[in-house]
Amino acid sequence: MVSPELRKKFILDEAAATERTERLVVDLCEWCVLDPKGRVIIKRDDLPSRDRVKVVLSARWLAAELDSGISAEVSTVDLAASTGLPADQLRARLSEVVRSRFASATSKGVYVAAPRHVEVFVRELTERLANR
Repeated sequence: MVSPELRKKFILDEAAATERTERLVVDLCEWCVLDPKGRVIIKRDDLPSRDRVKVVLSARWLAAELDSGISAEVSTVDLAASTGLPADQLRARLSEVVRSRFASATSKGVYVAAPRHVEVFVRELTERLANR
């Protein structure tokens, strides 16, 4: 039988999971917000195009965790509107993001972030921008 202490170390309780989510939300608020319909509005102009795509995908995944009315999936139409990237540049960045396994295509023209990569991306982006 596994001891309760070991179980507590290994299996997150609701408070720990909520704390992790709150940290991500606080960090992402530096770069974006969402409107009531789930559209991502990027607040910073100094993000490289690949990071803009990742911010949108991360924000939608996180918003879906917080609000069941918001889908984690993002269409290329929404990505283009949120990032401001031209279609050819957006396709290239999406190809890179999928190839790196940060996100996957759930159907033609619809993408979703891989949850395991969101936290690492947000932490790395926070550190990178803090050093500017």
